Amino acid sequence: MNPKPIRQLVLMMLALAFISALSASGQVTLSGTNYTQNFNAISNGLPLGWSVRTNATATSLGTAAPFNATNVSWGTATGQFANGAGTTNNSSVAAAGNESSTQQSAFTNRCPCIRQTASFGDPGAAFVFQIANTIGFNNLTFSLDLNLLHTNNNSTKWTIDYAVGNVPVVFTPLGTNSDPGVFGTTNRSFALGTDADNQTNNVWIRVVALSAAIGGGSRETFGIDNFD
Repeated sequence: MNPKPIRQLVLMMLALAFISALSASGQVTLSGTNYTQNFNAISNGLPLGWSVRTNATATSLGTAAPFNATNVSWGTATGQFANGAGTTNNSSVAAAGNESSTQQSAFTNRCPCIRQTASFGDPGAAFVFQIANTIGFNNLTFSLDLNLLHTNNNSTKWTIDYAVGNVPVVFTPLGTNSDPGVFGTTNRSFALGTDADNQTNNVWIRVVALSAAIGGGSRETFGIDNFD
């Protein structure tokens, strides 16, 4: 039996699995009156409609990046998108920010986070939500938690924006979130423009680092949570 075709099949399957791990995990079709995502199940991967990206710019969604679904400490030195503990513990009690890796791993409250480095996500890191269309929906608003999980001297300003179109090149900024300098959560609310109403095309919402971190030394760990 010639093993070459089997090897080729295995390599093709591995390649497809790798591409799947990097690509956006589908798109969300809106229904009802409210969509919520708390990210507590991200040990199984990012939810439908969510992706993490690098090389994002003011005119580009960027490149789909791997997401590490295993529990990662806030203080990790490895540049990556990963499964981090949220800013409250299992009983919704605010964390102090100095919990050990073991304590963090025990948190059932999880959030997707990024540890930026000079060679990873600075600038160009993005958390991206993809909506299939907004047919029948108007006056769209959303809120989310912006989590500073580990402070360092090099700080990032995050932009919250959106775009309409299946391959968008025009993004509308809604606001920015500057480094608060301390561990914790900042909750923000935003309203999409009327161009997102009753759309047959994709609508995208991003939290994106469009400019380089400012300061010296190591970068911070930042996450998002409780998207509504």
